[in-house]
Amino acid sequence: MYFQFLSVIRKWLVSLFLVWGTIDPAFANYSCSVSTTDVVFGNYSVLNPADVSSTGSLSVTCELISGATANVSYSLAIDTGVSGSFSPRTMMKGSVPLNYNLYQKQNYSIIWGDGTGGTQAMPPKKCKKLKNKTPVCQDDFVIYGLVPMGQTVESGSYGDTIIATITF
Repeated sequence: MYFQFLSVIRKWLVSLFLVWGTIDPAFANYSCSVSTTDVVFGNYSVLNPADVSSTGSLSVTCELISGATANVSYSLAIDTGVSGSFSPRTMMKGSVPLNYNLYQKQNYSIIWGDGTGGTQAMPPKKCKKLKNKTPVCQDDFVIYGLVPMGQTVESGSYGDTIIATITF
């Protein structure tokens, strides 16, 4: 019997994170925001002899609000979602879980998390130096998702909500 499962991470970000900071000595004010595109796995079949993979994206945009210059350095972490665990994360259809995970690398070697439970937050990144002539910088990241094969679950739509946190 062939079953198809629509597995969707419905939202990657519960809300837009806006961070204001002040940098000495120039007292420059800047803001940074995170935006995402969903990781959508599509159909999953218990009879498929392969894992199901998909990608999404996460973008960080920092903008100089006032002041002469600002050097912006940040790290990115994502939470466990509904499962409360990084390994595995679970999408849910009511009380029925479907295991999956999110990774920093295409080879699925680094679970993207907050640095606990065998995961890694995205290592600190530096936006280019923000100044009046170039007041905006944007970094884009690929999110690699994987649903392991061999799970026996009900047909239907599964989802999870992940919160991304940017730290300066």
